[in-house]
Amino acid sequence: MQPAPGTWLDQRPLSRDWPEPAPPLRVPRWVRVGVPVLVLALLLGLVAALGGFERRTDRLTVMAPGAELDCHQLVYTFDSATVRRTQGVDGVWEHQLTVSGTVRNPTDEPQAPRYGEFGSLVVRGVPGPLTATIEAVALGSSFEELSVNTRDFVAPGAPALPLEVRFTLPDDYEPSDVVLLGAFEMEYTDNYVLGLGGGQRSWNKTDDAYAVYLPLTVLPEEPY
Repeated sequence: MQPAPGTWLDQRPLSRDWPEPAPPLRVPRWVRVGVPVLVLALLLGLVAALGGFERRTDRLTVMAPGAELDCHQLVYTFDSATVRRTQGVDGVWEHQLTVSGTVRNPTDEPQAPRYGEFGSLVVRGVPGPLTATIEAVALGSSFEELSVNTRDFVAPGAPALPLEVRFTLPDDYEPSDVVLLGAFEMEYTDNYVLGLGGGQRSWNKTDDAYAVYLPLTVLPEEPY
């Protein structure tokens, strides 16, 4: 058989003097596993050192008592708070905390403060982690006058109304001379995923909020 054009056969005998190939480099398991972990730890340490894991504070604005808190759905002011330790019919003690201020409506439709976890207002004990959401609201009056002056909505364009908002904190709350009130900005959006709410919009909390440290007056406790 003739070799293909452009090729040739080497008729010399094979040499037995060639060195054996070097064995493949074997990397210990601890190196293969440990080095990536070490690199990741160093990267995380660098990010932490540069403040990458610090809680954002640019979305929290600290305001003075009495300042306007524009939450878009409603505009609030708060200047003071009281707290009273009370006993319920079941014998359980708790703290009723009431903040006082005003509210007005900057929109074109009647608005009512939202309650519970969907509401824009929250309080936190100082010091301590205990928090509470809106439990009751007295619009245009105080809670003492609520039975004779009941109002559910804030009319658009009307002057600011007197306002009291009540929160309940557990018995292990220890009042100090201030309480922290948080007021979240609201947005009028369809809060269903991918717009599956059929275009039905409502007022929902955003991540932007105001913080106000209100002077707190402790009232005498009230047994049942």
